Amino acid sequence: RRPHRDGELPVREPEHQRGVRDQRAGRGRRVQRAEGRGKQSQVAVYAIDGSCSGLKLVSSGEFTADAVQYPGKMAALGVDSIAKLARGGSKPSVTQGKDFFDTGTALVALKGYSGVTVQSPTDAASACWGS
Repeated sequence: RRPHRDGELPVREPEHQRGVRDQRAGRGRRVQRAEGRGKQSQVAVYAIDGSCSGLKLVSSGEFTADAVQYPGKMAALGVDSIAKLARGGSKPSVTQGKDFFDTGTALVALKGYSGVTVQSPTDAASACWGS
């Protein structure tokens, strides 16, 4: 297990594997550990994936933020690239400063963070996945 700084509890949204109830339970176990150390008021839960249910948890305040990936956008870019290659075109260039083609990630939160572009859960909901 990777150590995390006190008060930061990263969780992966497991909706596609076990459902929202277990997603909340995973958060609950981590929060309970923080409570056992007397740090419950200092806990911030961050998620990765951007499912529709995860965005609802950001809206409700259960998650502090969610790093959202857009699988629909990723798939469309992939299909477009394959079609371009099939017609004799070139493969996509890597994103400047990276060694891969970055399809993008957005931080979804209720409040802003210095130096980071933040999207509201309402705006992100137009492209989330799952239910």
